[in-house]
Amino acid sequence: MTQTWQPRSQPVTLNSADGLFLEGVLTLPEGTEPFAGVLMCHPHPQQSGNMRNNVVEGVCRALDAVGIATLRFNFRGVGGSQGQYSGGPGEQDDALGALTFLSSSPGIDPARVGMAGYSFGSRITVGIASGQTKLRAVAFIAPTTSTIAEGAALAGFGGPKFFISGSRDRAVDHEELRRFVGDLPEPSELYVAPDIDHFWWGAEALLRETIAKFFTRAFDVKPGSSP
Repeated sequence: MTQTWQPRSQPVTLNSADGLFLEGVLTLPEGTEPFAGVLMCHPHPQQSGNMRNNVVEGVCRALDAVGIATLRFNFRGVGGSQGQYSGGPGEQDDALGALTFLSSSPGIDPARVGMAGYSFGSRITVGIASGQTKLRAVAFIAPTTSTIAEGAALAGFGGPKFFISGSRDRAVDHEELRRFVGDLPEPSELYVAPDIDHFWWGAEALLRETIAKFFTRAFDVKPGSSP
């Protein structure tokens, strides 16, 4: 019999760094607290991106399966979140507020908090990763050319950094992406998945497995056992 995914999820309301109310979903896995946690940022708000995107939900499901908590949320102006799309700065405030919420949530180990972003979400992740003492590891899913353009901020982030892109993703120049990742401080890793485009349709299982492996290594979580 096929089992459905039934983690300990709860809808939450959190504050952007500039005071807006945002909607989110906090998921605590089975196991013994405190848990490592990952903040997941969704793709572009003006291109139907939201916290129920297939990649966002898939990554959160994979992390739950290996004992890592997740927080996904809607940027300002999306779903039930207040405000309007700002082009980046406001969305960074949203992510900062969400990061604070996750780090201070009961059951979360504040020393083992990471962040992942998909497409536009990866650009927002770049924007706030540098200098963030609350972040232990960061992952960038389908980073775009605009992510690279703003990537200088990552030079100040010394934790594990993982980039994953499809070889048929036309939103980025892969040679430029390789140079960019190669110039970052270690540890920094890039995986280009063959024959996959920007949207990961049909390849979600590969993505889930790869991201889960990265964060279990970064947080020293043993899959199949309590963190």
